[in-house]
Amino acid sequence: MLTALLSAVILLSQDGPRPVTQRAPGAEAPPQGSPSRSPADSGSFSSVELAALVRRAQIANRRIPPGIERYAAQIESEIGVLLNAPTGTAGAVAGTAAASSEQAAQVEQVQSRGSWHRTGSYDQRIIGYRSQMLGPMVSALTWMRRTWTAPVLYGNRLSIFFGGSSRRDTTARDSTVADSGERARSGAAAARADSSRSLAVHPFARDAASYYRFSGGDTVARMMVAQRLVTVVRIGIDPRDDAPADAMLFGGEVFVDAERAEIVRLRGRLYSQDAGSGGRRPPLAVRIMMAASRLRGVAYLDFENSEYNGRYWLPRRQRLEFQAMTAMTETRPVIRIISQWRNIEVTENALAGLDPADSLRLQRYRLSSASADSVRQWSDWRVALGEETRTHGARDFDDVAPPDLRATGAPQLVFQARRFNDLLRFNRVEGLYTGVAGMLQLRDALPGLSVRGIAGWAWSAQTPKGGIEAAFVRGPWVTSLRAERLLANTSDFTSIQGTGAIGGLFGRDDADWVDRRVVLLGLTRELGSAHTSAIRLEAGWTEDARTPRLVLRGPFAAADFRDNRPLTPGTAWVTNAALEFGRNGGLASVQGGTRTTLAWQSGFGTLHWHRAAARVEQREWLGPLLLTNRLDAIWLIGDVAPPQQWVEAGGVEGLPGYAYKAFTGDKGIIARSSLGYQLPLWQAPLRFWGLILPAIAPMPSVGVFGGRIGASDATRAQLVPYGYTPSDGWRATMDVRIRFFGGAVSIGASRAIDRPAPWQLLVAVGGVL
Repeated sequence: MLTALLSAVILLSQDGPRPVTQRAPGAEAPPQGSPSRSPADSGSFSSVELAALVRRAQIANRRIPPGIERYAAQIESEIGVLLNAPTGTAGAVAGTAAASSEQAAQVEQVQSRGSWHRTGSYDQRIIGYRSQMLGPMVSALTWMRRTWTAPVLYGNRLSIFFGGSSRRDTTARDSTVADSGERARSGAAAARADSSRSLAVHPFARDAASYYRFSGGDTVARMMVAQRLVTVVRIGIDPRDDAPADAMLFGGEVFVDAERAEIVRLRGRLYSQDAGSGGRRPPLAVRIMMAASRLRGVAYLDFENSEYNGRYWLPRRQRLEFQAMTAMTETRPVIRIISQWRNIEVTENALAGLDPADSLRLQRYRLSSASADSVRQWSDWRVALGEETRTHGARDFDDVAPPDLRATGAPQLVFQARRFNDLLRFNRVEGLYTGVAGMLQLRDALPGLSVRGIAGWAWSAQTPKGGIEAAFVRGPWVTSLRAERLLANTSDFTSIQGTGAIGGLFGRDDADWVDRRVVLLGLTRELGSAHTSAIRLEAGWTEDARTPRLVLRGPFAAADFRDNRPLTPGTAWVTNAALEFGRNGGLASVQGGTRTTLAWQSGFGTLHWHRAAARVEQREWLGPLLLTNRLDAIWLIGDVAPPQQWVEAGGVEGLPGYAYKAFTGDKGIIARSSLGYQLPLWQAPLRFWGLILPAIAPMPSVGVFGGRIGASDATRAQLVPYGYTPSDGWRATMDVRIRFFGGAVSIGASRAIDRPAPWQLLVAVGGVL
């Protein structure tokens, strides 16, 4: 579903980028209808010195340097489909814009062989493939029908993967064009073609002064490259307000080799006004969905070059990222494509480039694939699957994001929720809940301050819900104050977080709920430049109230809901402390890595408790072996604690094979581990006409789930009236299964191993423990 949504946004909302008006081959004038500006136009450059540097860069990048005839390279790409979501403590309002986490639902690695010639032709041939997925999804290759790598950054126009077909797909003869692999064309024939291609005006195009304003020109680094000292200069690029409305533009920054005026790095985003004006219209259902949710997309790029043979700046690393935003929630679906060039073999020819007419010509880029037998045999991967996706974040581009996504600017009010369940959810204690949410960002009026609010109504409970939070961000420090009435989840060991959304409509409500009111003052210190770790302290007041089951059955459910478990109403002054590392890792994401959370909570009042908790999640590739581990430990300190703080396990709560929350106590530990072996079989993606599915990729795996729930004598006495018991020792379950399609589906059998028990058939969707 996530892949389909992002594909629709990319292929439809970005369809028909502003086409570049054609010019006669070799023409120096800007496109018809655009203002004629010289490179030294004071309206385009912040200084005369900068204008001179840009002029040198225009000359240096207009054509390939003499001497290089072609190159071939190995290219390893990782394609991640993920969600970037706000991170905060439990609660509909809690958390701030300073931090977010990312969970990858799909990660694919593609090994390619790139072959480029100075005439402009380029072939990217897929020779290896592997993937991991949380659930059944189509391969990203379904919609990646053209090359996603750019072989050079020389030229008058930039060939970009993001964007769609255009009725007027034209450019100068020294441009480079990407397409789906049709035969090379030139001149007027190519200008009339309307196949898929995307061109952006190069920041150093000969007519760049008509499209861009340039600033900066300051030295940012000096480095030794091939026995010479390279001075790197940063140039800021911004589209002109009066730029001709017939082109896709770039905005951001370009880093250049000051001595040779060639590009070292290109980083920023694409501007595509009039999107869709020249391409096909999306289907009516898609147009309605996009209008209702105000769905839009932003394309970013970060291209880095390295110097080869002491003469040529060629690709080293390229990152393309497409982020989709809606007016509904702050969660962003993201497609991230990171490619690394290795083993570049440059072929030089002393005569190459000596012809004055030689330049980058209008050519087709070709994406092809080796045979399935060849693709499935590839095993020489340099980077662990998911590592590239995990080590980057969607907020890396905040400094070049659209104005409404930045922390600076005029104050703005946005009607947007942090999560979808702030707007709509269904469960057995509230019934249907509907709400509205918004955020006021003071930005330049009071930098760092934002105010969030939600308000809603639980229809079956006939109860208002909502809250307000003010957060002040100063560097890595976040101070917050929130007051809220929320529906809190008392589950301990499940993968389910928050209050869910619409699962209750279909009978799935695997949580127990507390009607909770809080007033909390919080202080958070974000750790690391990527905001993947943090320490958080909170103090304030809380009140818990009973939430009986009010809805007997979901409208599309086959069975009744279970009763909500008991709790003790009361109030308390609370203190919370949490330390989190590796926020983007863990088991809820196929990008892998290790995630660790340590937490402490104390309550003083009519409700009294002390609670320590720890969780470690790990997902790592060890060659062909996939190791997944999760360890949870909880300890209630003291003899008396309210039932909503008890430790519970069983069923979806960490011990499959046992009844839902079969064991209850005041301390518990649950360990889960799985080891899979990726067989070297059926590794090529499956092609069915226009649809491409992930490789079958069978993976046998063995998993063990074990745990123990204990209780003190005082707690045991509390459990008796409810009929609850601790586990009285270790309980364990074992499963043996074969996973297919990158772990999206699996089949096998499981049984309890702490007592005699039969094997039970196991069919599962998804790869989370």
